[in-house]
Amino acid sequence: MAAGDEIPWSYIATRVASTSLVADSATWTSSESAALMTVTASLTSGLTYKVWAKMYVSTTVAADLAFMRLREDTSAGTQDDSVNIYLATTSGSGFEATLYTEYTAPSTASKTWVVTGSRGAGTGTQKIAASTARPAYLTVDLIVS
Repeated sequence: MAAGDEIPWSYIATRVASTSLVADSATWTSSESAALMTVTASLTSGLTYKVWAKMYVSTTVAADLAFMRLREDTSAGTQDDSVNIYLATTSGSGFEATLYTEYTAPSTASKTWVVTGSRGAGTGTQKIAASTARPAYLTVDLIVS
């Protein structure tokens, strides 16, 4: 869009797709996990989208390091973002992790993103700690530019 162009109402604050995790995820250790959360969005060619995830990660052994990834398509797909989280204690509620990327659709089609986890250091078993009171989210929103 150029300066002065009218913005259609459908482009304002548009949530394209979202998934939430309302119970603990599957666990992982040193190997990268299968997809812990997955979202698929219908995208329009040329438009830009923000893809973000917010979660809390916990471990069974204090002083672990968790490595969370946001990937395209599958758990082996292109890595769009990653974050290391130091898990200082075995807090059942976990430590916050946020992942973010922007994606411009090359064509009008469906696109999938997944969140995976692996243990970067330590010996604990890790998971995304989620509940109905504190869900984890993986969301695709349209960015108006």
